[in-house]
Amino acid sequence: MSIEWAAGLFEGEGCITCGKIKQRLNSIRVQLTMSSSDRDVLEKFAIAINCGRVLGPYPGQRVGNKNRYNWHVQNMRDCLYVLGQIYPHLCSRRKNKADEMIEMILE
Repeated sequence: MSIEWAAGLFEGEGCITCGKIKQRLNSIRVQLTMSSSDRDVLEKFAIAINCGRVLGPYPGQRVGNKNRYNWHVQNMRDCLYVLGQIYPHLCSRRKNKADEMIEMILE
C-alpha cells in the first residue's frame, strides 16, 4: 500500500488528539488513532507507514455491532513521524489539526 492510500484512509477514519495535561506542568498528550471493524485494513495501514500498533478486538458498542480494532501512536516522536509522511496528502481540516499538534510538540 502507498503513503497516498494511507493518508486517504487516515483522512476519512483517523483522529488527531492533542492537549495540555492540566495536572502536570508543561506536559501534553498527543495521539493519532483510527478505528475499524476490519483488522486487516489497519494492519496494512501500519505497514504502509511503518509505525503504530493495532489492538483489539473490542466488542461493538451495541448488541449486534461488529468487533472493533484500533490503530494508534501515542508519543511525540511517532506522531511527528506519521504526520510527516501523510501531511502532504491531507485536506485542510486535517492539516489544521496536524498543525496544532506539531506546534504543541515543538513549543
